[in-house]
Amino acid sequence: NVSIGYEALTSNTSGSYNVALGRSALKSNTSGYQNVAIGENTLYNCVGGTYNVAIGREVLTYTTGGSNIGLGYNAVQNNTSGFYNIGIGYEALKGDHPHTGEYNIGIGHSAGKSNKTGDHNISFGSYAGPLSSETSLNNRLYIGSSVASKGSNTFIYGHMDSTNPILAFNAKVG
Repeated sequence: NVSIGYEALTSNTSGSYNVALGRSALKSNTSGYQNVAIGENTLYNCVGGTYNVAIGREVLTYTTGGSNIGLGYNAVQNNTSGFYNIGIGYEALKGDHPHTGEYNIGIGHSAGKSNKTGDHNISFGSYAGPLSSETSLNNRLYIGSSVASKGSNTFIYGHMDSTNPILAFNAKVG
């Protein structure tokens, strides 16, 4: 383990191969292993999570899950137990606490921010993602870059359902 910063990796008892750089990075980790936390309060409450990468301030702050990647201020911040999420950008996949979604990708400022329990969603672009009332949708695609055009009104919207898939372009094509 490597730790640099006030209270970085201070609770560690059996965790191994962790890197904690910054104030309170991986502070609560006791048994988690192979995590990288760079920035203040990154992976702060990650007690036993594994294979997480968090870079930025307060990234993946509450997670106990694993194999998550968060880059940017508050990215994937409120994820508590989800696995395999990727949030890149300011508040990407932040979600409300507790956020338990899995297999989600959010790239862009606040991309996928409203998702709380949904799985297998892709949000690409600033503010792309579900409406604030749509916190538990699964298998959705959102591509756009406007706070006014969210949910099914996103520039490109998809519902990747195996029985009734939908791909909508909310613009003229051709």
